[in-house]
Amino acid sequence: MRSLLLICAFLGLFVPTLVAQYDQFDFLRKYIDNPSMVQEYQEPPHVPYVPFENVQQAVEGDWEKSPFHLSLDGTWKFYWSKSPMTSPDYFYMNEYDPSDWNEIQVPGTWQMQGYDYYIYRNVPMEFSPYDPPNVPVEFNPTGCYIREFDIPSDWESRKIFLHFEGVKAAYWVWINGEYTGFDKGSMTSSEYEITGKVKPGKNKIAVRVVRWSDGSYLED
Repeated sequence: MRSLLLICAFLGLFVPTLVAQYDQFDFLRKYIDNPSMVQEYQEPPHVPYVPFENVQQAVEGDWEKSPFHLSLDGTWKFYWSKSPMTSPDYFYMNEYDPSDWNEIQVPGTWQMQGYDYYIYRNVPMEFSPYDPPNVPVEFNPTGCYIREFDIPSDWESRKIFLHFEGVKAAYWVWINGEYTGFDKGSMTSSEYEITGKVKPGKNKIAVRVVRWSDGSYLED
């Protein structure tokens, strides 16, 4: 599903105190080990579409030619870690400088771009112990993504939606430092209205992705 704004994809350091780390641990468990938490702040699912300027454009159906469609495919700043507990904190804030991060291509899998470990199994789980709905936290490969994008000035009177074609397996997204939503539908699409979170001109999107969630048990 696509919309006015389209993504075809897919924190400083923790304060070194025991209390801060347990707070973060509990936060993660609320999302990735909780079967009742499938998504947060998403739009209801619907048939894929994008608006066009005229009937001829709509008949041709080339979304890239619509002035109301912006693809965020391309190069993103990227930071990989073995666990969400050791990934950068507050990386989604506008003041955070990711200039020393590596770059990665989106859409794409980070394993095919030099990160993480190749694992192929068609029956057993990729991790242990087998303890649904719990998944590892201390080792749960995590990727943090950042990029900037420009909102055209003539979008100001329109509703704007952020659309993900698929992200494996769970992720959180922020726009201009503001929490926008969560999903763990893996390769299903997800969409969020971000009209009030963006402005004409330069904006920032940040996404944190974890490889495994309780939904991973359903994928096997």
